Amino acid sequence: MPRRLALLTAFLALAGVLAGCIRREVVRTMIPAPILMPDERFDFARIVAPEDQQTDVRVLFATTRAPARPDARERFSREPLGAIADGTARRG
Repeated sequence: MPRRLALLTAFLALAGVLAGCIRREVVRTMIPAPILMPDERFDFARIVAPEDQQTDVRVLFATTRAPARPDARERFSREPLGAIADGTARRG
């Protein structure tokens, strides 16, 4: 009887673990960005050349996600592309 109870307990534990892994949609939330307080130690403008001190910058990106539909909020969907897409984006 104790062996049968141990097997039943192990089976139920395994079934519980597997049932927890069945969920299809994985929700990943991003952690909030830290807030930097104004401090002279964080004044990076003094080490950047004046001609490079602008907020309109080009950003190089690479992604494996497929482009989103034209009416979507995001530019890329959660679907895999099957290849790597790269390019530049303007951030200003």
